[in-house]
Amino acid sequence: MNSHRPWKLFPIIRGEVKKHTASQILFEDIVDLERMQIILDGFAVGIVSQPDGKLVLKAGWKDICTKFHKKFPSSDLLCAQSNQELSQNLIQSCQKTVHECKNGFMEATTPIHIDGFHADIFIGQALFAPPDMDVFRETAIRHGYDIEGYLQSVREVPIVIRDHFEKALDFIVKIATDMGKQGMVGIHWL
Repeated sequence: MNSHRPWKLFPIIRGEVKKHTASQILFEDIVDLERMQIILDGFAVGIVSQPDGKLVLKAGWKDICTKFHKKFPSSDLLCAQSNQELSQNLIQSCQKTVHECKNGFMEATTPIHIDGFHADIFIGQALFAPPDMDVFRETAIRHGYDIEGYLQSVREVPIVIRDHFEKALDFIVKIATDMGKQGMVGIHWL
């Protein structure tokens, strides 16, 4: 890509995606994920393309997850269980879902639909109240984490108001939807 171009074309428009029927085009084919990554880096976000369940974007993930929860098998299993519960709630309700993950942090998800394309947007790694450090110390001991490193990571997790958390999710959906619609214009040019 030429760095002077104001808009990076998506894989399908650039010809990197082989000839697909409309049903074979995925969410990541219509959205400029690199640009979205830059925009969303201040949030802890994951975007999962459907129906394949592939994580197509990961932005702003906190050390609490990348250095601890996802790195240790016992807590990574809790992450997987939490994500599965969140996804099941999303499938059942087809609307925004907020809950506390099994590692003690708040997360939310909502579906995004753009002209028949579907992805699920997850945000997380936040707290709605100051953390109980004794509980997190016990968690560190139970999973074999470096206790002080873990507690420092807990302190770095933002404490947010639930309404603001949900509004951030709504904002991310609007950005993703707008970017997807721009990608759809490109597909219609083909």
